[in-house]
Amino acid sequence: MKNNVVLNLFSKKTMTMKKDKMNALERNSSMFLLIGLAISLSFCLLAFKWKTYRQTENRVWISIDNSIDTLELPPSINIPQPKAFIPKTKKHNNFVKASEFSLNEAIKEEYENMMTKENQTTQKEFEDDFISEDYIEELDSLPFKPDITNPSVYPVLNTRRCQKYKSNKDQYLCSLEYIKNRIKNQLYTPDMLFEEIRFSVAFKIDTSGKVVNIKIVGTDDSLIKNSAKKILSNTPLFSPPILHGEKRVMKNHFGVIIKNE
Repeated sequence: MKNNVVLNLFSKKTMTMKKDKMNALERNSSMFLLIGLAISLSFCLLAFKWKTYRQTENRVWISIDNSIDTLELPPSINIPQPKAFIPKTKKHNNFVKASEFSLNEAIKEEYENMMTKENQTTQKEFEDDFISEDYIEELDSLPFKPDITNPSVYPVLNTRRCQKYKSNKDQYLCSLEYIKNRIKNQLYTPDMLFEEIRFSVAFKIDTSGKVVNIKIVGTDDSLIKNSAKKILSNTPLFSPPILHGEKRVMKNHFGVIIKNE
């Protein structure tokens, strides 16, 4: 019995001692981990830095001037200077070349000059004797006279509406408006008018006040052209256009626009 008791006590002491050693190691485990990491990292750094090739000294002199970046200057442009202008001086030579002279040619030229002078004098005397100013007839002016556009007295229609204006030009413009409105009201237009009708009218007023030489420009419709010409030819007579107290033929033109309403 005594022996068993002794063995049990010894075994308990050994177990307690082992537990105490394990506790001490577990407490210092973090420190051992840091030491191991430091050793492994230092070993890796030494392995990376270690050179396996043979170490030789490389003593090569490098000039610093070649390695420095230098700015290349652009090439200078030499502008050529203009040459000095020296005017050329003409040399005057007083030497007179001798010319050939023929006596027969000189006499011939003198004789021809005398004959031409005599012919001119005889022709003048003949004109003075047989042609006098009393027998010179004045030529009549040409029958053709160009048409005018700006007379001194404008042609006017004899309507009450235009007679109320005082100035002659306002009466003339009123007469043109009267003709324009008459064309708009009486002109032949298609039944279905989808677009506006545009054309220009050119005509002349002769010395009797009648509208002549009617032209319609700006439309290809023959019905519209014939209708406009018929309306203009049936307009009442104008007073004749006058320029410097003389009856003249006058040009006129205006535009017509008929909108789809």
